[in-house]
Amino acid sequence: MNLKIQAESLTKDRRCQIIMDYNETDLHAQLKELFQTMQPNYTVEITHGPQELGKDLVIVKSDEFGNEIFGVVVKCGHIRGNTVGDVDIVKKRIDNVCTATGN
Repeated sequence: MNLKIQAESLTKDRRCQIIMDYNETDLHAQLKELFQTMQPNYTVEITHGPQELGKDLVIVKSDEFGNEIFGVVVKCGHIRGNTVGDVDIVKKRIDNVCTATGN
């Protein structure tokens, strides 16, 4: 059976449960494969494990105009409580970098 058909036949709750059952480092590998399949010309690297802070995957798009770099933070579980705080910290760091002036 085609994988797309199998996925479409699952309920939304079942799809969510399958994703929630992954441990974080396994999810990193699955996301890396997904991003590489979606954008084969991009470079995707796993940069962190489950106990480290910061970006978990880095995606680099290189072309004749330069590089675009994307950081992906992976959190397992529901986005509330401590997870929301972690996301807010990362967002604040990004905001600080984007608004800083070089001296």
